Amino acid sequence: AGIYIADQMPETHKGRSMGLYEFTRGFGRCLGPALCGYYLISHSYNQAWQLIAVFCLLTDGILWYLVYRRKKT
Repeated sequence: AGIYIADQMPETHKGRSMGLYEFTRGFGRCLGPALCGYYLISHSYNQAWQLIAVFCLLTDGILWYLVYRRKKT
């Protein structure tokens, strides 16, 4: 993913975009297990996976919309 992002960015934004990518990736890896662990205290594994699936589908829809909007302009 890092190579693709770096390839798509203009030279003037590569450092900023890669820094933001690594920061959000690390932030997600830091909070993800803790939040899922707290969720699993009161819910089942099946419900946790359903929540993760919904989150992934929402993220996919948002990214699809952003790419579609970019192609229109």
